[in-house]
Amino acid sequence: MAHAGVLGTLNYAEAAYIHDLKAGLFNYGTYRETVFPNALISYDREALDFPTERISRFALVLLDELGYLVDIIEKPANKQTHKYKDRIGKLRVSMNLFKFDGKMIYPYLKNCPINSKRKEKELPTVLLNLLREHPKTVVGIPFSEHVPDLTTKDDIVTVKKHLEENYKRKDFL
Repeated sequence: MAHAGVLGTLNYAEAAYIHDLKAGLFNYGTYRETVFPNALISYDREALDFPTERISRFALVLLDELGYLVDIIEKPANKQTHKYKDRIGKLRVSMNLFKFDGKMIYPYLKNCPINSKRKEKELPTVLLNLLREHPKTVVGIPFSEHVPDLTTKDDIVTVKKHLEENYKRKDFL
């Protein structure tokens, strides 16, 4: 089975992941590691414990039936959200947790235009440019759990508190 002709053939773990998705056997939380070179966590929007107004500012992701990223949109308008439901009717959001193959993503990072309003390069633009030339190279790993948001410096205290309260291992704090 070819993997979009870019990355060679699927290995056993990749094939098992796709099999589970197709068979409806996907168990949220079992895929905490991935063998895919490019991936992102696609959080169930309903599981995030934030005010609706804050969640509405998160990027929505659209995955195909095999879990590959098809589209990502920053701060979608309410009228756009229905287009981004997954095969089980969930809206998936990106909290900017990515895994990238450096050699593959670097040219797209380097050549990404600066967003005229925000005066920065946007990762969704990088991803969409990558997918135009290399479709089916980024997989979305679905999770249904709350995760603290670290968008601004004001969020640091909240995230640190969440980690201290919920994780016994302290060597990363």
